[in-house]
Amino acid sequence: DKTLERDLISDAAKWSEKRASWATLVDELGAEFVAGESRVAPIKSTTVCEYCRLQSVCRITALRADDGFDAEDDSDGAEV
Repeated sequence: DKTLERDLISDAAKWSEKRASWATLVDELGAEFVAGESRVAPIKSTTVCEYCRLQSVCRITALRADDGFDAEDDSDGAEV
């Protein structure tokens, strides 16, 4: 079936694009790490910090308080 074949080719292309995007992101993060950058920018969520092992050194709670982040209003999913 030609439709199935086209869908598979399209999915493979999308997967290749996604992998390339991830590779670029990892390269950028590596360069930032080597340059000494250490941003605190998890996705806004009421639970993301519960699973983090860096709470004792993390500044996200202070940053969120300064930005007026409301932990109950997490609807937009944007980064802090």
